[in-house]
Amino acid sequence: KKILCLFLGIFLSINSIKSQEPVSFTTSVNPISENKYELIITSSIEKNWRLYSQFLKEGGAIPTEFTFKNEVTDSFNLIGKMIESETITKFDPIFQLDQSYFIDSNTFKQVIEINSSEISKVFANIMYQACDDSLCIFRESELVFNLDGTSRNIKNEDLTTLINDGSN
Repeated sequence: KKILCLFLGIFLSINSIKSQEPVSFTTSVNPISENKYELIITSSIEKNWRLYSQFLKEGGAIPTEFTFKNEVTDSFNLIGKMIESETITKFDPIFQLDQSYFIDSNTFKQVIEINSSEISKVFANIMYQACDDSLCIFRESELVFNLDGTSRNIKNEDLTTLINDGSN
């Protein structure tokens, strides 16, 4: 009976970790000119969780990373770099060093120039790590930007199980 209770407790703990979704994203588009657009990713971060910056020191969290792609090759160009809202930089108890991160919410912005009038959407992937004071998760989401200006809520894919590292 004790073994069954222990097994059930471990199973429920693992299942609750897998179902954690402390960060959610919404995409939107701000037209700048006829062929230039600002792509906006807004995150909502649960209380006590941190979403890490794109710009981190080595040896800490996995930085947030974006990959832009479309089915039509050369349908757009990135103008400049992805800009992120202001970060908090503090000592991180998980990684034992200063880390830059976001709490509550943040935005990422990327300007693009469209080369093809045939596209109505731009696609990107975001890979990110989020942590609270005792647990870290690693996720990937496909971002879809509707050039007509409508917003999209984004679903996350759990990549935590792909990391074979005892420190996570």
